[in-house]
Amino acid sequence: MKNNKYVNASDCGKVAYCPQSYALSKKHKVTDKYILKRQKHGNQGHAELTNTALAMSKDSRCFIATYAFGEDSAITCDLRLFRDEHLKPHLMGRVFISIYYALSPLLISLCKHSVRFKFLSILLVRSVHKYACKRLGGRH
Repeated sequence: MKNNKYVNASDCGKVAYCPQSYALSKKHKVTDKYILKRQKHGNQGHAELTNTALAMSKDSRCFIATYAFGEDSAITCDLRLFRDEHLKPHLMGRVFISIYYALSPLLISLCKHSVRFKFLSILLVRSVHKYACKRLGGRH
């Protein structure tokens, strides 16, 4: 193996993705069928995990907060962060999120023209936001 002063970007990416695979390729090790099978399984696992993480990070649903304050408001963003950091990691939090996603769009579609519903939505979201900010450590 050459002792180069420089490392190319492709090699950096390979090391970050799977250091063991990179080390084996640099040593010119011949891999048997079992190792190739395990490597394929590992690559599939990496891909699934990456896709799951990307899907979770792009979840911008927060129906009632969006209805009350708008999609890009600071309150809506804080509530999304609270959902991601405090609800999603726990089973009961995920159950709550599933029920919320099932019911809140229906509720908004039925009541979106009601001034009372808008007012109650704002009050509810503000109180949940206050609680969420405490749980987020006062960061927001």
